[in-house]
Amino acid sequence: MGIKIESIAPERVRVTLECDIAEAMFCRGVTDFEHNDGFVGCHITAMRKGWLERQTDNGRLWLCPECSGKPPG
Repeated sequence: MGIKIESIAPERVRVTLECDIAEAMFCRGVTDFEHNDGFVGCHITAMRKGWLERQTDNGRLWLCPECSGKPPG
């Protein structure tokens, strides 16, 4: 899946991220982020929480903090 974006109110968006590799022992798998600034606000929040976005020839991959090794913050 990777990413799912849904509008839940005017100007409020929920973004669901699914880890695309899910190899780590404590992989989070799926996480939801909600933000009033739409997708950009959710994207910034996800990156601050340790999610990593990778561009590949097949599109974007989303990696949770456990699988990417990126610490939150």
